[in-house]
Amino acid sequence: MPRLSIVRSVFLASSLAYGCGGEPRADPQLGLVPPGLKPVRVEIRCANNTITVNVVPWTVRLRRGDPTEWILLPNSTPDSIVVESKAAGPPWPYPPGRRVGNRATPARADRMEPNVRPGLYRYSITGVCEYDGRADTVVIDPDMDVMN
Repeated sequence: MPRLSIVRSVFLASSLAYGCGGEPRADPQLGLVPPGLKPVRVEIRCANNTITVNVVPWTVRLRRGDPTEWILLPNSTPDSIVVESKAAGPPWPYPPGRRVGNRATPARADRMEPNVRPGLYRYSITGVCEYDGRADTVVIDPDMDVMN
């Protein structure tokens, strides 16, 4: 019987953290999602020499200090994604480094630089699709818009 209550506790925490669409829900009392967290849902599907990509939102809008996380949706073909700043354009608004995520653990960026300027920042999301006996690297080029 104790095993059943442990499973129930995990399910309850999981259902509080994520809504039906897989989108994080804030619950300040439980501390599951930090205030201002901006989720980006990433889906990459590969099969039969076709690659389909869906990133929502394409341009994530942030206020200074907002953390961001990139959620790899469960039906995606790649096992993981890498999120990083693009070389061209303004410097990344977060501390340098690549963010790696998978279906269980989103890639995450927080501790935005305090002196970040408002504007458009370019970054890439990369995943590797292995299908039909081949591997294709998929590079996606969305944006983030930092506002005052």
